This record gives sequence, structure tokens and C-alpha cells, in this order.
Amino acid sequence: MTSPRVLDRRWWAYALIAAAVCYLTWVFDEAVNPALDPLRSYVSEYAADDQPGAWFFRIGDVLTGTLAGAAAVMFAKRASDIVVKAAWWSVVVFGVATLLDAGPFTLTCAPSIDATCRAAEQAGTLPVPDQVHSVASVLSAAAILVAAFGFAVTSRAPLMWGLAVLLALATAATLIAVLGDTDVGVVQRLQLLLTSVWLTALGWRWRTS
Repeated sequence: MTSPRVLDRRWWAYALIAAAVCYLTWVFDEAVNPALDPLRSYVSEYAADDQPGAWFFRIGDVLTGTLAGAAAVMFAKRASDIVVKAAWWSVVVFGVATLLDAGPFTLTCAPSIDATCRAAEQAGTLPVPDQVHSVASVLSAAAILVAAFGFAVTSRAPLMWGLAVLLALATAATLIAVLGDTDVGVVQRLQLLLTSVWLTALGWRWRTS
């Protein structure tokens, strides 16, 4: 008979996998809002205040942040290894940052299709929610990278190392696109896809760990 502790761990592991699935709402972006170009737009623009169907993408991020953050807290409390504990708390940071992105600090406009919004972005005069959103997005990406390499180091599993390296490369490519003011759509979506794959691999691995 499976012990209650093992069952509890499995449920939290499955919560991580559910979070990964909820983080994939962007695959429906063209169906929900065809006005935005997926090659040029940030995924966050679909959840902007002035965009149709914004609620759909916000709900996905709220579920992701809640599920991933709650599961990570439970695992962090039980971890004895300091690196593993730090990695889990990094996932908590990812969850909180994702909740901030989806909740009180969504974008107010979509710069890829709104010239006024774009000019304000370049001038650094966007409202506070947009600025906090940008910080939370960076924090989210950084936290996942820290967690990915933390678990790669402790598990020594080729899959976890491979995903950590791919995540780092995709994050670097996204950063280069943002700083170079080039189309960010494809590389950012690749980064988000790899994040979902990594969360799934993490949940699957820890359902029996």
C-alpha cells in the first residue's frame, strides 16, 4: 500500500505538471487574438488591459504561479540538501513573479501594435504596472534558470542538464532580441515552451523522489 506521504508528494508533483500545462496558453494566441503578430509580439501583450481575451491568458498564468509556487513550498520545506532547497525556493520565486505578471501588474497596452505605447516604452514613461511587469518577468526567467541548474547539479541527470542548458540559451536569445529591438516572438515562445517542458520533467522526477 502506498503511504500517505508518498501520495501527498505525488499530488504536489502532479501540480507542477499541471502548472506546466497552464503555462502553455500562448499556443492559442492567434485563435484568441489574431490582431497581434506572434512573430513580433511578447506573449504578455495578449494579457494587456486593452486586448481582447486577456482574461484567458491571465487565468493561465495565475494557475501556473499558484500551482508551481505552492508545490515548490511543500517540497522546499521537506528538502534537506541546501542546494535542492534553494532550487525549490527559486521555483517559488518564479511562481510569485508569474502571479504578479498576471494579476495586479499586467501590461496596460501592446507595444508591438500600438505606436503610442511603443513610444512610451522606448522613452521609459510607461505606467508603473508595466514597469513592475517587466521586472517581474525578468525575475521569473532568472528564477527558473537558477532552479534548473540547481536541480541539474544535484540530480546529475542528463535530461535535467540538457534542459537547463537549453533554457539558458533560449533566455539569452530572448534577451538579445529585446536589447537589439528585434522580433522577440519566436525566441520568447521557445523559452516558455522549454520552461513548461522543464516543469513537467521536474514534476515527473519528483513524484517518486
